[in-house]
Amino acid sequence: MHWAAWLPVFALWVGIGSWPALADTEDIEASGLREIAVVQAERGDVAGAKKTIWLIDDKWSQMLGLRDIAMIQAEHKDLAGAKKTIWLMGDKWTEALALRDLAVIQAEQRDIAGAKKTVWLMDNKSAAASALREIAAIQAARGDVAGAKKTVWLAKP
Repeated sequence: MHWAAWLPVFALWVGIGSWPALADTEDIEASGLREIAVVQAERGDVAGAKKTIWLIDDKWSQMLGLRDIAMIQAEHKDLAGAKKTIWLMGDKWTEALALRDLAVIQAEQRDIAGAKKTVWLMDNKSAAASALREIAAIQAARGDVAGAKKTVWLAKP
């Protein structure tokens, strides 16, 4: 693999990238299959969406697609299913990033305790700290400043 193909991965690792920016490195076929899988998941056909993702040859694109499916499951409040989908990624780093996003969705759905439990599933301390900071910001925005301070405290090494 050419060294430039790793630039989006490095950009995310140092915190300057994002999931959508990483999707820009996909080929047309992988991108199209991911879009089909998203539509399937949004319509409730998660099993079909996963089958579509496995048609993609590129492992990175598969992981992005699984992340997309997991976030749709979370938005539909299927948190157990979302976690199972995340574990299919097979890469601890990208699993941690997806778990971070899942924890934020849980916090946005007012499930702070569940969001914190999701954080503790992460093998990546940086992703866990990032999730805790985002959870705290959501708490503070909703007026729970005392709870937000406690959550921030958990992010300390």
